[in-house]
Amino acid sequence: MANLSSFGLLAIALGFNVIGQLMLKRASLAGGAGVMPLDIFLSGWFVGGGASLGISMVLWVQVLRRLPLTIAHPISGAVFFIIPVASHFLWDEPMPPVRLLGILIIVIGIALVARGSV
Repeated sequence: MANLSSFGLLAIALGFNVIGQLMLKRASLAGGAGVMPLDIFLSGWFVGGGASLGISMVLWVQVLRRLPLTIAHPISGAVFFIIPVASHFLWDEPMPPVRLLGILIIVIGIALVARGSV
């Protein structure tokens, strides 16, 4: 049931999820106090982010057809360390030691779940 291509598809779905989240963040930073919400929703960043998240959802359904939810869902938690790290480098968002510790715990948990699935 679970094979390498299933995990590859999961990685692609997660990639689209991360890209979508980062694009929406970028859309939220556009302009300033005078920017109307409609301007943000019509921006390329917002539309691209929404499209990326839509693709992620379609791929996620395919992942769920191939992998047990008890494996796929914990591994999807990778977004909880990829996005904070990317946000730190892209927008200089803070990365205090407690957050780094939390990310390390998530990575260890994902590794344990993934190891138990092979």
